[in-house]
Amino acid sequence: MPAVNPERLRQQVEDLLTLLGDPVALKRQCLDILDFYADRTRRLAASGGVEDTAWVFNVPRPVLRALSHGLCSHTQEKPALMLPTATALWDAGYRETRLLASDILGGIRQSEVAQWAETRVPNCDDRAVLTELASQGLVGLREADPAAFLERVSVWLGSTHRRLRLFALMALQSASGDPAFEDLPTVFRLLSGVSEMARGESRQVLYTLLRTLTRRSPPEAARFLLDELACAIPGTQRMIRVSLEHFPERQRELLKQALSAKNQTGIIPPS
Repeated sequence: MPAVNPERLRQQVEDLLTLLGDPVALKRQCLDILDFYADRTRRLAASGGVEDTAWVFNVPRPVLRALSHGLCSHTQEKPALMLPTATALWDAGYRETRLLASDILGGIRQSEVAQWAETRVPNCDDRAVLTELASQGLVGLREADPAAFLERVSVWLGSTHRRLRLFALMALQSASGDPAFEDLPTVFRLLSGVSEMARGESRQVLYTLLRTLTRRSPPEAARFLLDELACAIPGTQRMIRVSLEHFPERQRELLKQALSAKNQTGIIPPS
């Protein structure tokens, strides 16, 4: 891997941007740049072989930032190029090209971006890429039309496909962590009963999401957990236990009392 020379990198990005409008040529040139900066030693050391790491270049962060900044700023000037450019980079199949595609998609403020993501998420098993797509890739839609964003998330939560449900929780986690996003009541409504189905990665994202919601609104988060407990939703007791320390004292004590009463009698006293 060569050292990152800022002037050379700037010129490489400029040359790449001249290919906007030709997705095939742009994808090929982007792959050449990523390959130029690839950390092959790290790729091989990660697993002792090539197969597990063949789809990750492990380029230095400044390289990916420069590519992202150039592609995003120039496609925002020509919105018609956003989707075809993002699609070409995503279809290249590498982590870095899919991260760049997600960044570009963040400039799209229409619901088509949600449909685009929905068709690709089931075939993506890269957690880093899914996280970026759920956050940065949907940020434009989330800001422009929160209701449309939440409507799609609701559909994904009800999907039979595990990755779409995971993606939905990732999207809610990103939204809830954004101070500008205000529709927390709908988020809590969408999460009702979700703990029953959450397993593995989805469960961990759900717990992270709940901690984020607890920081944003402790009373609403406590009320949500108490309601889930009253409805005997499987997984609620564990959800309460892992989140207790993140609540202020008042809500923490209410949850402890409700949990204790549930364990003793199976009935939650009025709160």
